[in-house]
Amino acid sequence: MLRIQLIFTILSLVLMTSHLEAQRDSARNHLMIVPSYVSNNALRIDYEVNIGKGHWIQLSPQYYFGNEEFYTSYHSDYNLNNLSGYGLDIDHKIYVSPGRKFRPGTYFSYGINFNYLTIQYTNTEGTQPIKQNLSFPKIGGDLMIGFDFAAPFSKFPVIFGPYAGIGYRYSFTDDAGIKKHFTKSYYDFAYSGNLFIFGFKIGAWF
Repeated sequence: MLRIQLIFTILSLVLMTSHLEAQRDSARNHLMIVPSYVSNNALRIDYEVNIGKGHWIQLSPQYYFGNEEFYTSYHSDYNLNNLSGYGLDIDHKIYVSPGRKFRPGTYFSYGINFNYLTIQYTNTEGTQPIKQNLSFPKIGGDLMIGFDFAAPFSKFPVIFGPYAGIGYRYSFTDDAGIKKHFTKSYYDFAYSGNLFIFGFKIGAWF
């Protein structure tokens, strides 16, 4: 009797796995968020669409926001008063084993990005503090590697995973105050130059 139950359990697991694989193979979309962007006063959503044989196009809109009460300690010494802006990354994502439409695993991606930011900050260089507003665009490109995991149950079509890579940014601004206060690290709003990138995504496949 125990042997029959064991065989039945194994067959059930095989059938469930096959059903799940069929669902995943037909998945053509990923919708994910990148939680780490909140620490840089931004929200980011990644929408990925399958274009066949392990190749995906990724669109990543971003929204930047905040005032002096909502900035993280990472920016506390910058005399920031207000931040607003938006951005968009466009990437080509390629799974290393593209035998099926959707196969979680290792991938690499490359792409371009664009941001347009408006910063209000307090300039303390003169005899008295002066609030200044400045808007500027920023462009760049990234080369990434990552790994996607998929939830093992069909009722929870969750996908998540880490990624890392290198990139380049160039900010179009000549303002001395912006260059002094907002270019101190990779993730400063007006940083120009090479940078290392790492993060974590979580979302759903459908």
